[in-house]
Amino acid sequence: MPFYRSQLGRFGDLGATLTPPAEPDLMAAHLYAANGSLVGGRPSLQQVLSSKGLWDPSDPVWQQWRTVFGNLRNNYMAAGGHALPARCPMQWSSFPTGGCGHELTPPLSHWNLRGFSQSLPSRPDTVVSRPNGTLGVDEASKPMWLYIVTSYGEILVTAEDYEWIKHPCLAGGYEVWSAGQLGIERHEIRLVDLRSGHYIAPNIGATTALARRLLSFTREVFEQYTRTLGVNCLHAQFDCIWA
Repeated sequence: MPFYRSQLGRFGDLGATLTPPAEPDLMAAHLYAANGSLVGGRPSLQQVLSSKGLWDPSDPVWQQWRTVFGNLRNNYMAAGGHALPARCPMQWSSFPTGGCGHELTPPLSHWNLRGFSQSLPSRPDTVVSRPNGTLGVDEASKPMWLYIVTSYGEILVTAEDYEWIKHPCLAGGYEVWSAGQLGIERHEIRLVDLRSGHYIAPNIGATTALARRLLSFTREVFEQYTRTLGVNCLHAQFDCIWA
């Protein structure tokens, strides 16, 4: 079952190699305790899923979203869109071309959009008005909320921290379909900014046709995800930007 790889990246791969043989998701859960700690002993898979808001892949509602996401992705690909490979802006002499140390570091804490939305009432605003009258995500906000859209249609969120936790930490180095920052306003997600130092393909610039398609695709993913899965966290004036 590929679920543990999509949620835990290469740590899930490592879990699948542990002995004695056991169900891969349970082994991955043993490696990936809630919030990176072993408080109260090793959690069960269900405890890990619940603490992060993650979906059981057998859940009929999740399966419905997988179908919806597949259609959105196929339409995007038909219009010239594609998954985004990780390209680290730093130089790593000990890694293969394109690889980086970030992808080997798990985020200190992460959720899917459902899990993250439950904490929004306690999160301060990160949306600011810029001199030109437009809105943007405050680059000085701490934490900066990072998101990715995985190959399985999950939206994962983490905090950029210690100048080290980046998008590949959340993705385990795998390709993603969108990546950037979330802007919060009045306890809702007001903006999705597609800026990412690792997941912007060379042929995508902020003003290109492909960029416009990626913006439209990302907006559809967030809107359809929240509608299909019943996650009420988007602002009435929700928007996707590339700033």
